[in-house]
Amino acid sequence: MESVFFKRRQWVLVCLLAAALLVQQANACTVVRYRVGDQTIVARNHDWMFGEGLVLVNPRGLIKKSITPVKAAQWESKYGSVSLTQFGREIPFAGMNEAGLTVDLLQLVDAEFPVANAIQGKAVNVIQWVQYQLDTAGSVDEVVASLDKIAPLPLLPEVERVHFFVTDAKGDVAVIEFLEGKPVVHRGDSPKHCATANDVHAEESEGFHENNTSRYCVAVKSIDQMASIEDLDQATEKAFDVLGRVSQRRLTQWSLVYQPKERRLIFETVGVPGRRWIDLDQCDFSPGAPTMAIDVLTEESDNLHDHLLPVTPADNERIVHHAMDQYLPEGMLRSGVKRLLLHYPSTIQSTATATIAN
Repeated sequence: MESVFFKRRQWVLVCLLAAALLVQQANACTVVRYRVGDQTIVARNHDWMFGEGLVLVNPRGLIKKSITPVKAAQWESKYGSVSLTQFGREIPFAGMNEAGLTVDLLQLVDAEFPVANAIQGKAVNVIQWVQYQLDTAGSVDEVVASLDKIAPLPLLPEVERVHFFVTDAKGDVAVIEFLEGKPVVHRGDSPKHCATANDVHAEESEGFHENNTSRYCVAVKSIDQMASIEDLDQATEKAFDVLGRVSQRRLTQWSLVYQPKERRLIFETVGVPGRRWIDLDQCDFSPGAPTMAIDVLTEESDNLHDHLLPVTPADNERIVHHAMDQYLPEGMLRSGVKRLLLHYPSTIQSTATATIAN
């Protein structure tokens, strides 16, 4: 059994990790949802200092515990999903589940999450909240309802500042922010509610005007420009064009387009020619199936299904080492943080071999 001292040391390392990663987060992202006939698509740029990462196919029936020091939630994944991560398994920035729910995390420097003693229910880490929702929710309604029971809890409130963009296969969309410790949810089908970047959403909406060339305003204006397109492939091409217009040049590492009704995730990455996709209908999400992975910078093109392989400790080790080596000086601290992140996947169990604790 782990000693109390060891557990406390783990959480100190996690806090230091969060500080190292997030305090240097000078970049941002853009996301927008479009209607295409009776379907919707979601387009997102991921702007960051490097592009290395993993695309993961996560099965159902995984038992997980939140990476939080207090009030940690425990849950079983109800839905399989595809997620993209740079800092290790279970800490994604973006993803879509088999119900067509999409969840994206973007920087928001004005975010203020609740403190631990103000949380009535359970908590998940702010970044891990993305995977929690992909695991447990099939609609925007379910995500919003979960805010009364599960709160995103930052390890370092001063630096772990983000907001969330959530859509589902029916076309519902929500921007979810935490301001002054309380959740603020913006919902609706107007173009102003169907895009976001990196300001408080109410301020983005109020500041919108046709001559504004901000990333948010460009995204909002593109929604009306896309309104007459009913062909899914044509709309997808147009969505990638819009992502090019809001790109931050070398900082835009990934561009993603989700097709929730088709259950397809399409992406392209800087420096690697060709577009790649994963069809969720081809994925084995059954309990006991292995978590599959592929390098996000793979040189394979088109359908990636035949190139997915069971994720290994070496896969996780590669991205954790790369991310940590960008931020932490060589020494005991870097080694300790790496050990913690590399250990976390071993705490995940499958319902095929275990049952969740009451």
